[in-house]
Amino acid sequence: MIERIVSTGNKIEFTKVSSYREYDLEMGREDKNVYVSQVYDIIDEDRLKIGVPIVGGRVLMIPQNVRIDVCFYTSRGLFQGRAIVVDRFKEDNIFVMVIEMISELQKYQRRQYFRLNCTMDIMFRKLNDEELAEFNTEGKVSTQISPDYLYNKATALDISGGGIRFLTEKPLNKDDIIFVNLNIVYGEVERKYNLAGKVLEVSQAKNRSNFNECRVEYCNMSGEIREQIIKYIFEQERIMRKRENEM
Repeated sequence: MIERIVSTGNKIEFTKVSSYREYDLEMGREDKNVYVSQVYDIIDEDRLKIGVPIVGGRVLMIPQNVRIDVCFYTSRGLFQGRAIVVDRFKEDNIFVMVIEMISELQKYQRRQYFRLNCTMDIMFRKLNDEELAEFNTEGKVSTQISPDYLYNKATALDISGGGIRFLTEKPLNKDDIIFVNLNIVYGEVERKYNLAGKVLEVSQAKNRSNFNECRVEYCNMSGEIREQIIKYIFEQERIMRKRENEM
């Protein structure tokens, strides 16, 4: 089953869970880190070899029987499941560990998208009549970026792989179809997206009577772009956790 989803070389992220975390607490520490590794080999339908994480230049040898929550980055999207560490050894001068899946892999569903709280300048605009007719007829619209002067300023409050929430002075209505111009930096590369979205909810912003708070769901986003945004969110979450741990 797992070989139908996961491939050798796939990136993974995992966190420790359960009794080992309780042990950490007893020892006066708590491990909230997200560790990055990759799949080296698929042994059978339940077991895989993955690389042992390197943290601060040191090999992190996780004890056997520790349970971990794993997220796999695959060609079919992101999948998550729970596993247990069953072995650790050195192979061809590389430290590896064998994990056994103890739950079925599940694809991230829209309701499961993690929302990253942020304060980010964005731009948006409503579709023009021609674009709206295309959307209403074909259910999608080309996402060519228009000149900046056609866009309205807004401030993103949170983003996810499924949508975005922002503040704006520009009036919008529920079910409006808009383009959101989003610029992010991921992997030291600046990425610009022009994303079609549907306004799900509009409400007056708290303590700012002249601003509207809008919640937007992306429309017809490609799996590649969605995965890039999710990876950006994971990266920002790791950065924030690291800062919190250093305080």
